Amino acid sequence: MRVYDCLLGDREFVGAEWIKWLDDHNISFLFRIRNNCLLEGEFPVDAFFRNLLPKKKVKNGKTVLWGKAVCLSTRGSYAKDELVTIISKK
Repeated sequence: MRVYDCLLGDREFVGAEWIKWLDDHNISFLFRIRNNCLLEGEFPVDAFFRNLLPKKKVKNGKTVLWGKAVCLSTRGSYAKDELVTIISKK
């Protein structure tokens, strides 16, 4: 059996300094982010995925958030008309 170490967090536990610290210490992470976070410093997550079909899964691959390269995945929420967006260390 293989064990993976990864820090999990919700929208309250993200930010540029936190992601930089984790990256500097080579700590893997998976965090949900707010949909108003700017991807590549320009596009809010919700605008970037505005045309996403309800409940459609998307893996967008690599992007830049808070100056750090991250992987991004998003999908429509089951319960509400909103996006659930996750970032992870590359």
